[in-house]
Amino acid sequence: MYTLNSVIKSLFIQKKSPQVAKILFLGDSNTYDLPNNWTGYLRSNLKMRNAKIIQKNGETTEWMKNQLAADLAKGNRYDYVFIWGGINDIYSTGTKAGKARAIQNIKDMITMLRRAKDTEGKFPEIVVLNIACDKLRTDSLRYATNEKLSDEFAREMMMIPYARVVPTRDVLRMGKITCEALSPSNIPPLRQNICRDSLCHLNPKANKVLADYIQKYIFRA
Repeated sequence: MYTLNSVIKSLFIQKKSPQVAKILFLGDSNTYDLPNNWTGYLRSNLKMRNAKIIQKNGETTEWMKNQLAADLAKGNRYDYVFIWGGINDIYSTGTKAGKARAIQNIKDMITMLRRAKDTEGKFPEIVVLNIACDKLRTDSLRYATNEKLSDEFAREMMMIPYARVVPTRDVLRMGKITCEALSPSNIPPLRQNICRDSLCHLNPKANKVLADYIQKYIFRA
């Protein structure tokens, strides 16, 4: 006889090790495949043999959703799926509608993944990374409306159901790296400490903090 605990255990807890698990990283430029990006650190540190990256710089969650649908339609199934997107939806529209569409697209992707169980009837472990440090962009690329929307997005993302949400800004703070400037004069040194480029993609140091958190709390390795 099945109990609630046995069902939960069979669906969520008995996961393959990252060395043999099928893993998908889905995202935009934050998920770019570099050795010193968070994906690169994880793939190397955990010796992942079956990791796939689907990403495209500058793309929105709509693109990610379409890519995921096409990938699942081919019969591909995963033990872990990491999704990181939303910033391009916000910055390409600058509207609450763009922010809402990004959140809905992420919810849609989670639904798609939960429907696409593997041959043993298990759901994948779905991990969504929250928005990072857009407030540290170069001054000419900063927009107050978009930054307000990104703050709202970050708060609303923490309520996403059926996925584990990595609170990226908080994770960096735990690693003694902060995205929050107390005054304009604090911004240049924070940029130097965190950002790889003018759009404030995370530098190797910040990416390693993020990868270490995921390795410890998601993979428990």
